[in-house]
Amino acid sequence: MASEAAAYFGIGGNAIYKGSSGLLTTVADDLGAFSGVGPYQAPDINDWGLVEFFAGYDAGGEGFFIGDGASITKVTDTNDGLSSFFFYFGLQDSAPAEASLSNEGVVYFKAAGVFTDRDGTLVQVQSPGAGSSGLSINNRGDVAFVDRYISGEEHVLRVARASGSVETLASTAGLFQAIGEAAINDSGGVTFNVCLDAGGRGIWTTRDLTNAVIKAGDPLFGSTVTAFGGAGGRFDRRGFNNRGQVAFSYVLADGRRGIAVATRTSACNNAVDDDGDGFIDYPADPGCAWAGAWKEDPPCSDGIDNDGDGLIDLADPECSSPSDQLEGVFFTGCGIGPELAVLLPALLRLRRRGARWS
Repeated sequence: MASEAAAYFGIGGNAIYKGSSGLLTTVADDLGAFSGVGPYQAPDINDWGLVEFFAGYDAGGEGFFIGDGASITKVTDTNDGLSSFFFYFGLQDSAPAEASLSNEGVVYFKAAGVFTDRDGTLVQVQSPGAGSSGLSINNRGDVAFVDRYISGEEHVLRVARASGSVETLASTAGLFQAIGEAAINDSGGVTFNVCLDAGGRGIWTTRDLTNAVIKAGDPLFGSTVTAFGGAGGRFDRRGFNNRGQVAFSYVLADGRRGIAVATRTSACNNAVDDDGDGFIDYPADPGCAWAGAWKEDPPCSDGIDNDGDGLIDLADPECSSPSDQLEGVFFTGCGIGPELAVLLPALLRLRRRGARWS
């Protein structure tokens, strides 16, 4: 969780600030080359204090940028050949601009399709004939969003940052009449809200497309749910964490409103061998870091090269244990780091040799 927050203020001029403990830093304002800073898209901040925002230029044109309070870097703008960032159902419109920023500084954004920047080159990950909403990015740089076609067909898509592969996770071909927003966590799990063919709304996860996390008509707190994800309640792309918990606002039949957290049964404490490796739950399954872990085969024990470096699971030095949730990031705590650990024996031998020669 970021220790800072980012916000847009439009009183007496447009500006974006970030701050913590009452101390504010200006990230961008409209006193220089920018105009229209902020109002078309809420800023996004990562754990390192980098803020992604949308702004227009005084001279014309617009784009997405990253700032830290000291400098600003362009992600892309209309000078890169993109005509506009306001699209709805694949057509240019006044819909809000959308982008999402990861801890590694990866940005996905919506134009005529969904794009990202790879080593200075814009890469399109969604076709221009489709609209999209709810861009949600995890700390690996994977992104999930809802893909909408003019024909009315909708899909929940997940794009892997390492390989660029696009995977369809759910669609309106079955139970769902329409799909709202999607949210992705660091294990690649995706949750999304829907309108049902049978009527009413619900929240689903791609881990279990048969049963809802919760839906209209379900019992809750001594009453029944009448609305969430809209029409008085809401599910947002920020409402899904790495423990698999889902936060949502609700309206009950007796008139009460509130915010609830749904915690599903842990895969590491359900007496089932979820990943089929012959080991059940914590502590028997090495993929379970604790009894509450929601996945028995996290990225460092799933048999997949998740970060595309040619090394799989524990053969990848970025995996500190089978239960490590990120194969593409070092989590070495207060240790000396894997590279230095490899070199340390040789350094000690050289030191001892130098001591004998002196």
